[in-house]
Amino acid sequence: MKSETYSIKVKAKNPFVVIDLKKYRAMIEEIEDMKDRLSIRSRIDDQDVPWELTEKKLIKKFKVELSS
Repeated sequence: MKSETYSIKVKAKNPFVVIDLKKYRAMIEEIEDMKDRLSIRSRIDDQDVPWELTEKKLIKKFKVELSS
C-alpha cells in the first residue's frame, strides 16, 4: 500500500511503515515540541526563585563573582 506520505510493507507477521525522511524529522520535531510544552505546563505552579538567592548559590558553587 502506498500513499503520498508513507508506504506500508508487510513481510510475514512484521509489517512496517516507510516514511519520507523530511516528514519523519518534522514528526519527531513536533513530538519534541509537545514534550517541551507538557514539561513547561507541569512546572507552572513552581515558585519563582529570587535572583539574589540564585546568584549566591552560583558564587558558592563556582567560586566566582558574577558581574551585573
